[in-house]
Amino acid sequence: MRTNFFRLAKSKVIVLFLTAALLLVQMPLFSATSHAATGKPIPGKIEAENWDSMFGVQTEATTDVGGGLDVGWIDAGDWMNYTVNVASSGSYTVAFRVASPNSGEQVQLKDGIGNVLATANIPQTGGWQNWATVSVTANLSAGTQTLQVYV
Repeated sequence: MRTNFFRLAKSKVIVLFLTAALLLVQMPLFSATSHAATGKPIPGKIEAENWDSMFGVQTEATTDVGGGLDVGWIDAGDWMNYTVNVASSGSYTVAFRVASPNSGEQVQLKDGIGNVLATANIPQTGGWQNWATVSVTANLSAGTQTLQVYV
């Protein structure tokens, strides 16, 4: 599986996108500058490659809309942590931008202590650079916290 970005948006909805350029939904983009002290703002869009810590993944150029990088070479047990600052508690739509020639894969959104907040099924998209968006719903508390994208 490859991920480009994920978005967190709220209308009591968070959109989290993971794709080669990590999600296509138009939301404010965040720079590669670390937001570790204050967190990346939610609602908003987080590029997958802008993790604060990770295990087992690599980046590469993407052919997805908007270009940039995607996160690839993702195996079972790999993860990416993002420090975020959630504006207000509520239910958020999390949108992942994904690509995979395989079926039967999943990605989870976890909180900082490992509780699963949402699980998305990854569709077979026909190739490593054929992108699709999958969305799930997660309840988030207001404030600075760690969100983990776990495969």
